[in-house]
Amino acid sequence: MIPRTHPKRKQTPKPMSPAGEAISPVCIVMSFFRSAKIVERFLILGLDFYLQDSLPDIL
Repeated sequence: MIPRTHPKRKQTPKPMSPAGEAISPVCIVMSFFRSAKIVERFLILGLDFYLQDSLPDIL
């Protein structure tokens, strides 16, 4: 009796950088946090500007 072998599963392709090498998950997470930090700065600056602009109207 011939033992049955499971067909190989297709591996999901890893995200590639423009240079062609695989990007590590740590790199992806770090870039996400870096972009989140930039967005946070813009939100804080926008909120600060909005509050300074509308402060005389509130008081």
